Order: sequence, then structure tokens, then C-alpha cells
Amino acid sequence: MQSSTIFINALKQPLVSIIVTTYNSSKYVLQTLESAKKQTYQNIELIVSDDCSGDNTIELCERWIESNHHWFVRTKLVSSPVHTGITFNFNRGLKAAKGDWIKFIAGDDILKDTCIDTFIKHINNSTEDIQILCGLAKTFTNNVVFEDSDDRFVNKLDLFFTRSAREQYALLLKANRIMAPAVLIKRSLLISMDGFDNNYPMLEDYPFWLKITEKGIKIYGVSEIVTFYRIHSESVYSSALLQPYIINPFFEHLEHFERNYVFKRLTYVQKLERRFRYARYRLIVYLGNNRNNYFVRYLNACLRLMNRTSPCEIR
Repeated sequence: MQSSTIFINALKQPLVSIIVTTYNSSKYVLQTLESAKKQTYQNIELIVSDDCSGDNTIELCERWIESNHHWFVRTKLVSSPVHTGITFNFNRGLKAAKGDWIKFIAGDDILKDTCIDTFIKHINNSTEDIQILCGLAKTFTNNVVFEDSDDRFVNKLDLFFTRSAREQYALLLKANRIMAPAVLIKRSLLISMDGFDNNYPMLEDYPFWLKITEKGIKIYGVSEIVTFYRIHSESVYSSALLQPYIINPFFEHLEHFERNYVFKRLTYVQKLERRFRYARYRLIVYLGNNRNNYFVRYLNACLRLMNRTSPCEIR
């Protein structure tokens, strides 16, 4: 094959790194790995980054990779001797990756078979300089058969993706609007931003979206389902969905970031709104944070009438 043809093929079919991030993921990780194996796109490397799992996640991944490594251009498993948090785990995976594009996926979620194909075809057909592309993520629970042809899942964020980076930044200051499991990111962008912010080890996505849009980098969108996002009791972030909480227990991590970064960039009215939101969180938690308690539910409903935007509330 001539060198020019090789160059053209590399542009049209760049190497994509699927980075599976795991932590005590033994119950579901094989399904995640199988979804990476089933990708219709061919030029893929697989990286598994484990954050010191206490179960047999690493052993399962090692055996699976040994049996299936030939499906990928390259495979690698990296791990940490201590539990460090989500951002550190993402950054470990990034450091091990060599692809032009990076697709992170948690070790309990599932990639649609055409996920990478959808992303790369959209990028190749676009005249824009896309560095980050967001698709749709459809949620499912452990015992539900999920279909991907439901037209109810129309991209409600279309208007967000038509905005400039500056406008997206202003909207993101109000609330996180991006589903991290449905995002493909150019590796060079991640490297230029020094990866994810380890100052917020349990909050990898929101700080990154704000950081890039503040620097004028637009987030693009494609209106197709690319990922299935599992809701279950063991998940780091979605556990509150199956437990009797009104307020997600991880709101403290979000509040910490908002107070350090977001708050000083808000208007006076927006600051008052955030103070009200924080006070609401604390009151609900103080009263038991239990959605089965009728008094707490009634109080929360009344407070929601006064404050309708709450990005970490479990509805």
C-alpha cells in the first residue's frame, strides 16, 4: 500500500482508545468488555484502568483480555495499589492510551455496537474542527431489556450544541448538561488540558466541560444513542437512584467544586439561587433525605417550586 493511501486511511479510520474504568466492577465488567469487542469500527485499542478493586475485577479482565486481545489493535490493563478516585483512574487510563480519540466507559455500562462508528463517521463528514463530540446515553436497569429504537430519545440538547463555546460555557455554569458516558474526546485535547482535574477526585466531567468551553473549545453533538448507562445499587453515582434518597449523596463533591470555581463567575442573582440550593440540600439531608417520608417529600416539592434547577437532584 502506498504511503499516501495509508495516510488517508489513518485520517478516515484513526485509532480509537476505548478506556474501561473499573472499581469493584466484577458483576458487570464482562458485559462492558464484550460491548467493546462487538464494535463495528475496527481500529480500536482497549485499555482497562482499575482503581484498586477489592473484588476479582482485575482477574476477570486479565482472563478476558488474554482470550480476546486479538480483536483489538492493542490491549493493556493498568491498576493502582491504592484507591484514588475517579479522576485519577481516568488519567491513568489516558496515560496508557495511544489512540487519536478517547472513549471512556465505566465498567458497568455498555457501548452500542455502532458507537465508535457513529462518532467517527460524524467527524469525517463534518467540516467543523471537532475535538469533543457528545451522543445520547440511554439508561437501563439490571432486569430490563433495553431497545435502542425508541423515538422518545430525541436529543433534547440540540440547541445547546448549536451554541458557541462561549454560550455553552454560560449554560454549563448554570448546570452540567453533558452525559459523560456518551462523549468521545480527542486525545490531543485531553493532553493539552493536562487530563482531568485531580483536585476533584469524584467529579471528572463537569470541571472538564467548563475548562474547555471557557477556553473557546466547542462541544459538538450527534443525535444518536451511543451508550447504555446502567442504573444499579452498586454504581458510584447512580446508587442514589435505587436508594431512598431525595438528594444525591455526592452533592457535596459538586458543591465543593461549585464553591471553588463556579460561584465567583455567577451574577448576584445566580449566587443567591445557589445559596438557596445549598441550604435546601442541607435541610433535606438533615431531615433524613428519605423520599419515602411524606413530610420531607412535601417540603422538597415546595422548595422545588422556588428553585427549579438542581443538577444533582435525583428526580
